[in-house]
Amino acid sequence: MRRAIAYLLLSLGLVLAAACVLPAEAASPNNKKGKIAAPEQPNYQPPPYTPPAEELPPYNVHNWYAGLAGGYAWAPSGDDDTWQGGVYGGYLWRPNAVLGLGFEADYMVRDLGQLQLDDGIASLRGRLGVFFARDTFVYGTAGIAHATPAFMPEGYRKGLVVGGGVEKDLGKNLALRLEVLHYRHTDEYFKWGEDEDGTTAARLGVALKF
Repeated sequence: MRRAIAYLLLSLGLVLAAACVLPAEAASPNNKKGKIAAPEQPNYQPPPYTPPAEELPPYNVHNWYAGLAGGYAWAPSGDDDTWQGGVYGGYLWRPNAVLGLGFEADYMVRDLGQLQLDDGIASLRGRLGVFFARDTFVYGTAGIAHATPAFMPEGYRKGLVVGGGVEKDLGKNLALRLEVLHYRHTDEYFKWGEDEDGTTAARLGVALKF
């Protein structure tokens, strides 16, 4: 009887020991049998850094500007073909996303090789055009011109000037332009002279806006 009770107690002890060991083995990471693996969590990667967009200039912009220009001028006769250079300045108003209008004055010295300041031509013109890609201005221009006595003889110092150009903003304070102007030299400001009394100038300019 004692021996049977001892066997019974020993059996119960073995059962309890097995019950304690088996759950621990099932929870072990080395246990490959019967294991229900939790889904792996991906490593957290912060989103890539995106720099803030450059602040675009607002519309309804008012700009005064002044700059330097130079280029080549020619006439039908070929006698007055020469390099020119000088200064220009004006005002440009942009009332909306497309339209631009303003006025401009310039003075160009005829011969850069001699650089005689009294040998030049001045003009006062209006400008009207449209903007493309927010920073490119395509415009037409027209106005009156007046030449110095050294530039043109008496009777040909006044006249009209027409032309056009493209202006590109270089940042907030600079603008680069390519412009072509055609002058008609007569004895009156608002008179369109003969073809042989005209000159044409192509210029490259850069201006500071303020």
